[in-house]
Amino acid sequence: MSWRVEFSGHLGQNSMESTTSNISPGGFYCFSRLPHALGERLDCMLSIPAYAPGRPIAVLCLHAQVELVRVESTLGKDWFGKACRILGYHVLGRRLGS
Repeated sequence: MSWRVEFSGHLGQNSMESTTSNISPGGFYCFSRLPHALGERLDCMLSIPAYAPGRPIAVLCLHAQVELVRVESTLGKDWFGKACRILGYHVLGRRLGS
């Protein structure tokens, strides 16, 4: 299972979108093209598949604050693997598709 994650832009950078892998209750791992520093704290939005009777698509949106606990160069020079520890979050609501 993987979830969509979007990191907010900071320090003049654009926002960054990715897909999680290796999700746990305390954090997640993802890949991106933007480098970040170990220990850096970021805001992100996680889109989590949710159950909604009668709707084929339902997504629960979580706004989270994360800390980068591992950053590694992977898949060549253009990609970085990032392990993120979730420091806190709040539920923004549910988006429904048709």
